[in-house]
Amino acid sequence: MGRLVVLRGIAVDDPARVGGRGPLGLVGCGGRGTGAASNALSVPEGNLKLVAMADVFDNKLSASYQQLSQSFQDKMDVPPERRFVSFDGYLWTGRFANG
Repeated sequence: MGRLVVLRGIAVDDPARVGGRGPLGLVGCGGRGTGAASNALSVPEGNLKLVAMADVFDNKLSASYQQLSQSFQDKMDVPPERRFVSFDGYLWTGRFANG
């Protein structure tokens, strides 16, 4: 639990979670990060939830949140206090993704 792994824009403490179970944090909300989150949340057998997001640009984070919310409403749990717009937002995202 003490190690954070960033895999194609998705922050998890264990890479085996991607496609499995547990909370996810999205670091970098551009096209690649949003696409990676979409792929992870699309896994039919998966029990993943997106719980935190971070980007240095508010417009990227907002657009990503809107897009993912439309497609995966039941797998989104990212209230405003877990949307981080800063250069160190990845640190906070990892804390929430680690459960």
